[in-house]
Amino acid sequence: MSESEDGPSPKQIGGTIPLFFYDLVGHIVPGTALVFGLWIYFRPSFFTSWLTELQTAFPKDSTAGYAAAIIVLFFACAHFCGGILSPLSYLVFEEMIFKKLVPLNMKRLETHYEIGSWNELHTRFKGCFGTALPGSIDRASALCAYYVWRCDSNLGLLTARTDADLLGARSLALVFLILFVLPFFSRWTDWPPLTLRWALCVGTILVSSLLTFRYLREKRVFVRFALFMTVTDKSNDSSGTQRPMI
Repeated sequence: MSESEDGPSPKQIGGTIPLFFYDLVGHIVPGTALVFGLWIYFRPSFFTSWLTELQTAFPKDSTAGYAAAIIVLFFACAHFCGGILSPLSYLVFEEMIFKKLVPLNMKRLETHYEIGSWNELHTRFKGCFGTALPGSIDRASALCAYYVWRCDSNLGLLTARTDADLLGARSLALVFLILFVLPFFSRWTDWPPLTLRWALCVGTILVSSLLTFRYLREKRVFVRFALFMTVTDKSNDSSGTQRPMI
Protein backbone atom coordinates (compact mmCIF):
# COMPACT_ATOMS: atom_id res chain seq x y z
CA MET A 1 0.00 0.00 0.00
CA SER A 2 1.41 3.42 -0.97
CA GLU A 3 2.10 6.33 1.34
CA SER A 4 -0.84 8.23 -0.12
CA GLU A 5 -3.18 5.45 1.01
CA ASP A 6 -1.62 5.04 4.43
CA GLY A 7 -1.34 8.77 5.10
CA PRO A 8 1.74 10.96 5.40
CA SER A 9 5.01 9.31 6.34
CA PRO A 10 6.87 10.24 9.55
CA LYS A 11 9.46 12.02 7.40
CA GLN A 12 6.77 14.18 5.80
CA ILE A 13 5.26 14.96 9.20
CA GLY A 14 8.70 15.79 10.60
CA GLY A 15 9.20 18.31 7.81
CA THR A 16 5.80 19.92 8.27
CA ILE A 17 6.01 20.51 12.02
CA PRO A 18 9.14 22.72 11.87
CA LEU A 19 7.56 24.83 9.12
CA PHE A 20 4.45 25.35 11.27
CA PHE A 21 6.62 26.14 14.29
CA TYR A 22 8.61 28.63 12.24
CA ASP A 23 5.45 30.41 11.11
CA LEU A 24 3.95 30.35 14.61
CA VAL A 25 6.97 31.68 16.50
CA GLY A 26 8.51 33.79 13.75
CA HIS A 27 5.42 35.38 12.21
CA ILE A 28 2.11 34.76 13.98
CA VAL A 29 3.25 35.53 17.55
CA PRO A 30 4.91 38.89 16.68
CA GLY A 31 2.02 39.79 14.38
CA THR A 32 -0.49 39.00 17.13
CA ALA A 33 1.50 41.11 19.59
CA LEU A 34 1.44 44.03 17.15
CA VAL A 35 -2.32 43.76 16.54
CA PHE A 36 -3.14 43.50 20.24
CA GLY A 37 -0.66 46.22 21.14
CA LEU A 38 -2.13 48.68 18.66
CA TRP A 39 -5.65 47.75 19.76
CA ILE A 40 -4.82 48.38 23.42
CA TYR A 41 -2.99 51.63 22.63
CA PHE A 42 -5.82 53.15 20.60
CA ARG A 43 -8.58 51.63 22.78
CA PRO A 44 -7.37 51.70 26.40
CA SER A 45 -10.89 50.83 27.56
CA PHE A 46 -10.37 47.33 26.17
CA PHE A 47 -9.03 46.20 29.57
CA THR A 48 -12.36 46.95 31.23
CA SER A 49 -14.70 46.17 28.34
CA TRP A 50 -13.00 43.20 26.69
CA LEU A 51 -15.84 40.83 27.55
CA THR A 52 -18.42 43.16 26.02
CA GLU A 53 -16.33 43.59 22.88
CA LEU A 54 -15.92 39.84 22.52
CA GLN A 55 -19.66 39.38 22.84
CA THR A 56 -20.12 42.02 20.15
CA ALA A 57 -17.67 40.27 17.84
CA PHE A 58 -19.17 36.85 18.56
CA PRO A 59 -22.92 37.29 19.19
CA LYS A 60 -24.87 34.41 20.72
CA ASP A 61 -26.75 33.69 17.50
CA SER A 62 -23.56 33.47 15.40
CA THR A 63 -22.73 30.19 13.72
CA ALA A 64 -19.58 28.13 14.11
CA GLY A 65 -18.61 29.04 10.56
CA TYR A 66 -18.79 32.74 11.38
CA ALA A 67 -16.60 32.30 14.47
CA ALA A 68 -14.10 30.21 12.50
CA ALA A 69 -13.96 32.85 9.75
CA ILE A 70 -13.25 35.63 12.26
CA ILE A 71 -10.48 33.58 13.91
CA VAL A 72 -8.90 32.63 10.57
CA LEU A 73 -9.08 36.27 9.43
CA PHE A 74 -7.39 37.42 12.63
CA PHE A 75 -4.50 34.94 12.33
CA ALA A 76 -4.15 35.71 8.64
CA CYS A 77 -3.79 39.39 9.54
CA ALA A 78 -1.29 38.50 12.27
CA HIS A 79 0.72 36.36 9.82
CA PHE A 80 0.71 39.19 7.28
CA CYS A 81 1.96 41.66 9.89
CA GLY A 82 4.62 39.17 10.98
CA GLY A 83 5.84 38.85 7.41
CA ILE A 84 6.27 42.62 7.19
CA LEU A 85 8.02 42.79 10.56
CA SER A 86 10.64 40.20 9.56
CA PRO A 87 12.63 42.23 6.99
CA LEU A 88 12.08 45.51 8.82
CA SER A 89 13.38 44.08 12.10
CA TYR A 90 16.42 42.67 10.30
CA LEU A 91 17.18 46.07 8.79
CA VAL A 92 16.69 47.99 12.04
CA PHE A 93 18.36 45.73 14.57
CA GLU A 94 20.77 43.52 12.63
CA GLU A 95 22.05 45.82 9.90
CA MET A 96 21.86 49.20 11.65
CA ILE A 97 22.65 48.33 15.28
CA PHE A 98 23.98 44.91 16.23
CA LYS A 99 26.33 44.37 13.29
CA LYS A 100 28.09 47.61 14.19
CA LEU A 101 27.93 47.51 17.98
CA VAL A 102 28.04 43.74 18.69
CA PRO A 103 29.63 42.04 15.66
CA LEU A 104 29.79 38.28 15.53
CA ASN A 105 33.34 36.98 15.15
CA MET A 106 35.48 33.97 15.99
CA LYS A 107 36.75 35.63 19.16
CA ARG A 108 33.22 35.69 20.62
CA LEU A 109 32.80 32.06 19.58
CA GLU A 110 36.00 31.02 21.30
CA THR A 111 35.07 32.98 24.43
CA HIS A 112 31.61 31.37 24.54
CA TYR A 113 33.00 27.83 24.43
CA GLU A 114 36.05 28.72 26.54
CA ILE A 115 38.54 27.25 24.09
CA GLY A 116 41.81 28.61 22.82
CA SER A 117 41.34 28.21 19.08
CA TRP A 118 38.94 26.88 16.45
CA ASN A 119 41.61 25.84 13.95
CA GLU A 120 39.85 22.50 13.49
CA LEU A 121 36.70 24.32 12.41
CA HIS A 122 38.66 26.14 9.70
CA THR A 123 40.11 22.83 8.50
CA ARG A 124 36.78 21.02 8.34
CA PHE A 125 35.01 23.97 6.72
CA LYS A 126 37.59 24.09 3.92
CA GLY A 127 37.44 20.33 3.53
CA CYS A 128 33.65 20.35 3.10
CA PHE A 129 33.14 23.52 1.08
CA GLY A 130 36.49 23.87 -0.70
CA THR A 131 37.06 27.41 0.54
CA ALA A 132 38.39 29.12 3.62
CA LEU A 133 36.08 30.27 6.38
CA PRO A 134 34.76 33.70 5.29
CA GLY A 135 34.92 36.81 7.41
CA SER A 136 31.20 36.76 8.21
CA ILE A 137 30.72 33.84 10.58
CA ASP A 138 26.95 34.33 10.38
CA ARG A 139 26.97 33.49 6.67
CA ALA A 140 29.50 30.73 7.23
CA SER A 141 27.29 29.22 9.92
CA ALA A 142 24.37 29.25 7.46
CA LEU A 143 26.38 26.99 5.14
CA CYS A 144 27.15 24.75 8.09
CA ALA A 145 23.45 24.59 8.94
CA TYR A 146 22.59 23.39 5.42
CA TYR A 147 25.38 20.84 5.64
CA VAL A 148 24.06 19.55 8.96
CA TRP A 149 20.53 19.30 7.57
CA ARG A 150 21.80 17.31 4.58
CA CYS A 151 23.73 14.91 6.80
CA ASP A 152 21.08 14.47 9.51
CA SER A 153 17.61 15.96 9.20
CA ASN A 154 16.95 15.48 12.93
CA LEU A 155 19.93 17.64 13.82
CA GLY A 156 18.85 20.04 11.11
CA LEU A 157 15.62 20.61 13.01
CA LEU A 158 17.66 22.11 15.84
CA THR A 159 19.01 24.76 13.49
CA ALA A 160 15.47 25.52 12.29
CA ARG A 161 14.41 25.96 15.91
CA THR A 162 17.12 28.55 16.54
CA ASP A 163 16.16 30.39 13.33
CA ALA A 164 12.52 30.60 14.41
CA ASP A 165 13.39 31.71 17.94
CA LEU A 166 15.71 34.43 16.64
CA LEU A 167 13.18 35.72 14.11
CA GLY A 168 10.45 35.81 16.74
CA ALA A 169 12.59 37.69 19.27
CA ARG A 170 13.80 40.19 16.67
CA SER A 171 10.28 40.89 15.37
CA LEU A 172 8.92 41.23 18.92
CA ALA A 173 11.62 43.78 19.68
CA LEU A 174 10.48 45.83 16.69
CA VAL A 175 6.84 45.52 17.79
CA PHE A 176 7.52 46.98 21.22
CA LEU A 177 9.81 49.63 19.75
CA ILE A 178 6.89 50.75 17.58
CA LEU A 179 4.53 50.71 20.56
CA PHE A 180 7.03 52.71 22.63
CA VAL A 181 7.49 55.38 19.94
CA LEU A 182 3.83 55.82 18.96
CA PRO A 183 2.83 58.05 21.93
CA PHE A 184 5.47 60.63 20.97
CA PHE A 185 3.38 61.46 17.88
CA SER A 186 0.54 62.66 20.11
CA ARG A 187 1.85 66.24 19.72
CA TRP A 188 0.88 66.28 16.07
CA THR A 189 -2.03 63.82 16.14
CA ASP A 190 -5.02 62.88 18.26
CA TRP A 191 -3.30 59.69 19.44
CA PRO A 192 -3.13 58.97 23.19
CA PRO A 193 -0.14 60.65 24.91
CA LEU A 194 2.70 58.86 26.65
CA THR A 195 1.96 57.76 30.20
CA LEU A 196 4.34 56.49 32.86
CA ARG A 197 2.53 53.16 33.04
CA TRP A 198 2.73 52.65 29.28
CA ALA A 199 6.41 53.66 29.17
CA LEU A 200 7.37 51.31 32.02
CA CYS A 201 5.39 48.36 30.68
CA VAL A 202 6.38 48.64 27.02
CA GLY A 203 9.93 49.77 27.82
CA THR A 204 10.56 46.78 30.08
CA ILE A 205 9.33 44.33 27.46
CA LEU A 206 11.38 46.12 24.78
CA VAL A 207 14.61 45.82 26.79
CA SER A 208 13.85 42.16 27.56
CA SER A 209 13.20 41.46 23.88
CA LEU A 210 16.49 43.09 22.87
CA LEU A 211 18.43 41.06 25.43
CA THR A 212 16.71 37.89 24.23
CA PHE A 213 17.51 38.76 20.63
CA ARG A 214 21.17 39.33 21.45
CA TYR A 215 21.39 35.99 23.24
CA LEU A 216 19.60 34.05 20.47
CA ARG A 217 21.66 35.82 17.80
CA GLU A 218 24.85 34.36 19.26
CA LYS A 219 23.22 31.04 20.13
CA ARG A 220 22.16 30.40 16.53
CA VAL A 221 25.71 30.77 15.22
CA PHE A 222 27.21 28.74 18.05
CA VAL A 223 24.68 25.92 17.62
CA ARG A 224 25.27 25.77 13.88
CA PHE A 225 29.04 25.45 14.28
CA ALA A 226 28.73 22.99 17.15
CA LEU A 227 26.44 20.70 15.13
CA PHE A 228 28.72 21.05 12.11
CA MET A 229 31.67 19.90 14.21
CA THR A 230 29.57 17.00 15.46
CA VAL A 231 28.51 15.65 12.07
CA THR A 232 32.02 16.06 10.63
CA ASP A 233 33.67 14.25 13.53
CA LYS A 234 34.98 11.05 11.94
CA SER A 235 35.47 9.39 15.31
CA ASN A 236 31.68 9.40 15.77
CA ASP A 237 31.00 8.04 12.28
CA SER A 238 30.93 4.30 12.98
CA SER A 239 29.35 3.48 9.61
CA GLY A 240 32.47 4.57 7.74
CA THR A 241 30.41 6.37 5.11
CA GLN A 242 31.80 9.51 3.52
CA ARG A 243 30.14 12.75 4.39
CA PRO A 244 28.65 14.71 1.49
CA MET A 245 30.71 17.37 -0.23
CA ILE A 246 28.97 20.65 -1.01
